[in-house]
Amino acid sequence: METKLRVLVAIPAYNEAASIATVVERVRESLPDFDLLVVNDGSRDATERILTQLAVQTTTHLCNLGYGRAIQTALTYAMRCNYDVLITLDADGQHYPEQVKALYNENLGAGWDVLIGRSSEANDHLTLHMARPEDYWFHVHGGPGSHVVLRRGKGANEPSKATLEEVASWAAFHSKSRTAGKVPVIYTQKKYVRKPRGAKAGTVIVEREKMLMVRPIEPPKEQMADAAGPE
Repeated sequence: METKLRVLVAIPAYNEAASIATVVERVRESLPDFDLLVVNDGSRDATERILTQLAVQTTTHLCNLGYGRAIQTALTYAMRCNYDVLITLDADGQHYPEQVKALYNENLGAGWDVLIGRSSEANDHLTLHMARPEDYWFHVHGGPGSHVVLRRGKGANEPSKATLEEVASWAAFHSKSRTAGKVPVIYTQKKYVRKPRGAKAGTVIVEREKMLMVRPIEPPKEQMADAAGPE
């Protein structure tokens, strides 16, 4: 018998009184099998009152700590309560709860692995020796950060937009821009990434890249692997 995974949908919210009730109702209607948590990030408007009226499970920051800290609170809650999967949605309605179940089912069976470099030498080893030509390569745009590789799995031939955005948000977190709001992250296939002769460790030239604007999010540890440098 297949074990059912416990899934938590977390919504960081700061002064979202105008939209939070609608978002909560849409999540409850679209995802009845998933649990819901709202992280109230020190809202000063009527957000807290609305959440109380809706009887939503809520974790509250006493003051506004920012989106990244709200995500960390959601991760801590999910781990302490033994959830298997954490899905985050924005409270302003820009994400569509009605699409989450299909994306969740797709990603669940896709078999994607993610590797993250932890140093300049590890970035070199990851990009030059571990990544395959058809893998996807990510890096924060215009600043220092980890090389991040999304390896092709056994499922779909191409990752979904949601998967690309999620991995890009991890690349943003593993960069000097991790405390910023939205961060530009470039991605391309590894075959379009090369190291110039004589360049320093971690320095590459990237071609045919595309760009995503994402919020930095720390990846769950069970969903990533560190790329160690050569012994």
